[in-house]
Amino acid sequence: MAEDSTQSGELSPEKRESLWRNSAFNLFWFGQICSTFGDAFSSIALPLLVLEATGSVAQMGLVTAIFSAGFVLTGIFAGVIVDRSEQRRLLLACDILRMLCYLLIPFSWWLIGPSLVVLYFVTALVSCLGMLFRVGYMALVPRLVGSTYIAEANGRLEASYAFMSIVGTFLAGLVVSKFGAPGAITIDALTFGLSALSLFFVRLRTAEPIQQEELEPSLWLRFLAGWRFLWQQPALRSITILLTLLSTLTAAITDIFIFHIKHDLGQSYTTVGLVFALATIGAILAGLIMPFLRKRLGFAICWIGGNILNSLSLLLMGLAINLSWLVLIGVCFMFTSTLASICSVSLRQEITPGPLLGRVTSAFWTIHYALAPLGAISTTWISERIGVPLAGVILGSLCLLISLSALLTPLRRY
Repeated sequence: MAEDSTQSGELSPEKRESLWRNSAFNLFWFGQICSTFGDAFSSIALPLLVLEATGSVAQMGLVTAIFSAGFVLTGIFAGVIVDRSEQRRLLLACDILRMLCYLLIPFSWWLIGPSLVVLYFVTALVSCLGMLFRVGYMALVPRLVGSTYIAEANGRLEASYAFMSIVGTFLAGLVVSKFGAPGAITIDALTFGLSALSLFFVRLRTAEPIQQEELEPSLWLRFLAGWRFLWQQPALRSITILLTLLSTLTAAITDIFIFHIKHDLGQSYTTVGLVFALATIGAILAGLIMPFLRKRLGFAICWIGGNILNSLSLLLMGLAINLSWLVLIGVCFMFTSTLASICSVSLRQEITPGPLLGRVTSAFWTIHYALAPLGAISTTWISERIGVPLAGVILGSLCLLISLSALLTPLRRY
């Protein structure tokens, strides 16, 4: 595949006709679709492994806390690594290592039986590799599509991810029912191999050159360069603060509602997968229409309105005692969360200079997940003590107050 290069990282005019003609992006897109299909398996299988072994939603929250802690710790230096490395090779290495890590779980389960120690160890490693991959991914997309198509590319990625999540989560429930959770995690591991294979054939345009003044003398100062940029941009600063608070309250939301479906509603593994699969329809719709909504309504309405509706969905979800009602609310929850997520990611990619994008993304996620381990442990503990319905009302109400406070920030002018 020939390398199409410009110093600015923009697509040439003849290449701006359609993303469908961008072979590098389409190849990358295919690999990430495969990986998302596998992630859908592990998103159901990992919590069920813990629930099966311990019967405790608090233990499920501990695994989520370990995952979040790995994100935070890796975020300190991930941006520096991404901005100073060949991003395609870095993502390729992350995919291969994650494949090997995930394969440890089924092998250990089948050879020595259930082991939470192995699960905690793999979770920690995978979260560190996942943070490196996500930071590199955010820096890679603008190089693949240019600034003109960032929102469209993110929307297409999210829509296709959501579609594969529908298929993946539904099949995950069936696989777990028939072959157990370790079998589902094996499938996830193999999809990382497919993602690595696609990245092997992707060729990128030349990245923007790094200016001499951006070469900070120490790791800490390089990390702070991303933090300083976040703080100096009013919109990014507001988004970072608000999303940090929201993510703290919702860090373990998947664990809580898997527990709700299994424990409170007494449903099967297959039903767990089906509910999550149907809810993901909302994410597909958001990915498909986000570019239109953003252009028509603007960032403020899409992002602030999306988070307000998302909080209301969370509040109502805890009260759902009927599966049909739970699915309907879940669709709304996934639609609004995906809409807000694509908006914030696209805005950050549009505002941030290319040479700083890795460090800004790393700084954002480090701050974003800083309190998530504490949030995961505390919210699952509270849910176990007072029940998911009341916990959902409390969490939804707090999220609603935080979302409404965005109207008092500079975001309302975007």
